[in-house]
Amino acid sequence: MPLQQNFLCPNCKQENAAGNVYCAKCGIKLGALRESTVIVCSRCGTQGTPGARFCGMCGTRLDTFCPNCGSVVPWDSRYCPNCAFLCGEGRPKRR
Repeated sequence: MPLQQNFLCPNCKQENAAGNVYCAKCGIKLGALRESTVIVCSRCGTQGTPGARFCGMCGTRLDTFCPNCGSVVPWDSRYCPNCAFLCGEGRPKRR
């Protein structure tokens, strides 16, 4: 049986299938919140490019925010620590 990707609703914490547009428990629309992972510089506010770890304008490490709930996601994490939504690439693979 293939592994199903699930995530938690940012409103009620109900586990939902990755393809859900609405939460199965509270009915909040999830699709609009899941567009893409947003990376913003905490120092100067510049939006980073996907895959960038540092701001191109000021050199500060970029924070990644979960597109599902808005929580900060550590750069080396694949999943949001608040809602378990798949957000990132995870730790770089060792060679």
